[in-house]
Amino acid sequence: MSYYFAINGTDYSKYVNKLQVGTEHFYKSMNTAAGNTLVKYINTKRILEVGIIPLSGDAMTQFMQDVNDFQVTVSFRDPVTNEITENMNCVIPTHLVEYYTIQAGHVQFRAFSLQIKEL
Repeated sequence: MSYYFAINGTDYSKYVNKLQVGTEHFYKSMNTAAGNTLVKYINTKRILEVGIIPLSGDAMTQFMQDVNDFQVTVSFRDPVTNEITENMNCVIPTHLVEYYTIQAGHVQFRAFSLQIKEL
């Protein structure tokens, strides 16, 4: 496969300037009657930080159509396996985009980042 980042099956690798893959561990802790703290591992979820280069108005429209879905599937190159992880169910809780210029016939957006969390 020639891509390394896709949302809902659409390859957006050409727009990516940063791909960080991390993990978030979830634990449950409780105190016993003796005053000891017990910690129980629940699970691990992956998080992605994706940097997007400046986009034209047309490219941003296409990109936002996929990003605006509450739940998306993301495919990305996983640094642990160096293979493509396919169709990981995710949410993109927030995304802020900023216009760079709005002129007659020419719209350009600044570079921005997305944080993507595995469900």
